[in-house]
Amino acid sequence: DALSRAARQRGVIITSDALGRVVFTEPGTDRADDLILGQNLLQCKNGEDDSDRFSLYRVLGDNSGGGSLGDTATVEQLSGVAANIIDSGVTRYRPKLIIADHNVDAATANARAQCEYRQALAKAQRVECLVRGWYQSNGRLWQPNELTRVTAKPLGLNSEELLIVSVTWSMNGREGEVSRLTLALRDGYDLPAEPESGSGKNGSSGGSMVGMSQEEFDKLFPSSM
Repeated sequence: DALSRAARQRGVIITSDALGRVVFTEPGTDRADDLILGQNLLQCKNGEDDSDRFSLYRVLGDNSGGGSLGDTATVEQLSGVAANIIDSGVTRYRPKLIIADHNVDAATANARAQCEYRQALAKAQRVECLVRGWYQSNGRLWQPNELTRVTAKPLGLNSEELLIVSVTWSMNGREGEVSRLTLALRDGYDLPAEPESGSGKNGSSGGSMVGMSQEEFDKLFPSSM
């Protein structure tokens, strides 16, 4: 819960790398090969699953009093904070209520509601692809967190830009070497950041690791492998 809250405050997502380490990252901007059905794209299907989508995302929380004694806010400012995001694609009334786990204002609550909505939409509207080979035209393996353009007219995809969210490499006697890609909308992982509620002058209670390179991180937290 603490890691998830920290990720939301920075507007990043939590995943893992090939060594099993926890990674805080943002949606990638590197481009992979285009996928074209009938060429390098062998199969393609929609993986739609709306079970985690809701018609309304409602965030409820409270605000702090402000000041050293908590007495600088008005009664209106101290009253409950709420934000609502509607998913018009869900036609029946199916609300999701999120209770904020720290002090929030209207902007923070709205960012949290947007985050919940985007992630649910991205998970629901995924595309499953079977690609010939493990490597792209430049010799690199197919990797998660890269952008690709998909053309598959039977699915209504015409050079649609999607984010690779997972990759599985496999080999068998019938298909040979193939890569199974799961693709989703990049917007679902481009999350709005929430302001931190720390004790420092700028609302931060500790050092920042934003913008830290992988090399700097490895020096601070060397892998045991």
